[in-house]
Amino acid sequence: RSTLQGLRGSRGMKTAQLYAGIGIAVAAPLLIKSPGKLAAFGCFTAAAWYYLKPQKAVTSEDELSPTRRGICTDRFAESKVPSDIDTIVIGSGMSGMTCAALLARTGQRVLVLEQHDRTGGGSHEYELGKEGWHFDAGLHYTVPESGLLLQLCTGTEDFPVPMDLLGEPTGSDGSLTFERVYVGKDPVFEVKVHQKHMSELRRRFPDCQADIDRYIREADEAVDTVPMFVASKLMPFSWQKFLAPVLLRRWRRHAGRTVQDALESITSNKKLQAYFASLWLDTGCPPDQCCWFLGAAVFWGLPQKGGAYPRGGPQKMSECLVPVVERAGGRVLVRSSVEEIVVEGGKVVGVKVKGMSKRIAAKRVVSSCGFKNTYTKMVPKSVTSSFNLPTSLPIGDSHGFVLVNLGFKGTAKQLGFTNTNHWSIPIDPTDDSMFKSLRKHWAEPTDKHNMPMMFTFPSMKDHASQTGTKHTCQVLVLAHPSKFAQWVGSDPNARPAEYEAYKKMFGDAVLERTKELFPGTDGRIEFVDICSPLSIEHYLKTPSGGAGGLDMVPKRFVDMDIQEALETRSRIPGLWLTGQDTLLLGIPLVQLSGMITAFRISGFIKTVRLILTNMLFSIPAVKAPK
Repeated sequence: RSTLQGLRGSRGMKTAQLYAGIGIAVAAPLLIKSPGKLAAFGCFTAAAWYYLKPQKAVTSEDELSPTRRGICTDRFAESKVPSDIDTIVIGSGMSGMTCAALLARTGQRVLVLEQHDRTGGGSHEYELGKEGWHFDAGLHYTVPESGLLLQLCTGTEDFPVPMDLLGEPTGSDGSLTFERVYVGKDPVFEVKVHQKHMSELRRRFPDCQADIDRYIREADEAVDTVPMFVASKLMPFSWQKFLAPVLLRRWRRHAGRTVQDALESITSNKKLQAYFASLWLDTGCPPDQCCWFLGAAVFWGLPQKGGAYPRGGPQKMSECLVPVVERAGGRVLVRSSVEEIVVEGGKVVGVKVKGMSKRIAAKRVVSSCGFKNTYTKMVPKSVTSSFNLPTSLPIGDSHGFVLVNLGFKGTAKQLGFTNTNHWSIPIDPTDDSMFKSLRKHWAEPTDKHNMPMMFTFPSMKDHASQTGTKHTCQVLVLAHPSKFAQWVGSDPNARPAEYEAYKKMFGDAVLERTKELFPGTDGRIEFVDICSPLSIEHYLKTPSGGAGGLDMVPKRFVDMDIQEALETRSRIPGLWLTGQDTLLLGIPLVQLSGMITAFRISGFIKTVRLILTNMLFSIPAVKAPK
């Protein structure tokens, strides 16, 4: 046994594959009688093993610990830039880091440049106040499969970051509740894993059984069409355009209508429509504008397996990918704002970084900063004109959020907190219409009676901090950036008093609703901080402070001219795009967008090689510092 463990350790082979290999080695001489064929088989096996085994680390293993100090805050300096860079990735969100890690695993030397002071993009964490209240920037929860996608990037045998399911057992059948929804003044509705909440929905709407059946059929089909759309992005755009009318016919039907359109065709019961659309804040787009398939995904698709949260917090996700880039001789550097993607001789040759005297040369550049930031801020106008590239599209930016960060003193039991999310969804008292209430909200966003809210608890989602006496809550309210337009350009460190007063109106409404839903918080609130779309724009550099890139409206997905403009491979040779604008929003989907970009850059042979390597070998987990 010790000998087998030594073989496994020295070769990095996974246990099952090692035993299978030994079995083949023993059986082959018994089955292949011809010495020549046996020799050929042995040579082929040895060559395949040599070709597929993980490449040796360029950087010393002792320098690769994902828990070493400063791994996510390695500040840019010219002296830190590697030589002979294959690919520069702009942005260290999950799409950029996923792409960078996979390219590094194919042997590329990758430089990741991040303008913020830490890696992670929307999945980073931050602390506020003198007592260090801990909050999440954008990843409030994900799906269990995010851990599997990370494992593919790292090549380790175990999940580099385990994903813990959210929720607590509430039913006699052991059902797990991970969302609690308050629709109007109705009793709380519990959304459960494996869609076990549908029986309660049927009980509340006994006269709408046929409508619920119709919803399930439509939502099921809408969710089932998403993988085909994602897979189509692996193809060149000419193939996508040719195959779309056939392979994506059902997808286009569901992508071509809004959540409101779909629900009104399913049921005339306005309150039932509100229940079906109650988790719409997850889509980052109002349900009267958002694509139907996204609305179906959050209420019907997500509960199939439930929500999950990275063990140790979202920052762990980018933290585990940095050593993968460094293993191949690359680097991940923060506070490195890219001013220009340099194009010479009709192709990309590198980037210019703010404050750097010369450009950084590379064979290609991948931008994970979104369509607008790439083509209006980084690529010179003369270049976009010469390649006939659009710099604007007939769709808008996504909405932003007013995010209220709250800190409390007390135990979870005293406060009434669990690791389930809570949703407050107003409906109009005259006809139970959520859509009418939403129209009133957009007209007067600070009106507390029509303000939809999502409550989520960073201190409870991380199991390690659940038992403490210091807890945090984040409340999200979707807000259109136009409501903050008058303060665009003001000093982020000294905003006008009118701006602070306007934010406080949101904060007052949120605090009032917090005390209503969680009476135990009254008198225990120690910290309040209010962020707006301007805060998002300042820290994450998203256009207009939008939280999800370009808006998730039907036109974006059914207009092939827009899809071509958002294509992963730019018309400019050497420039590639990744991220939510090229695919969809949501952490697992931006991870997939990073994979798609990396696979298309690498080509078919290297992609297959990487997948086979992952199946046969495991890269040793990097050591923690002593």
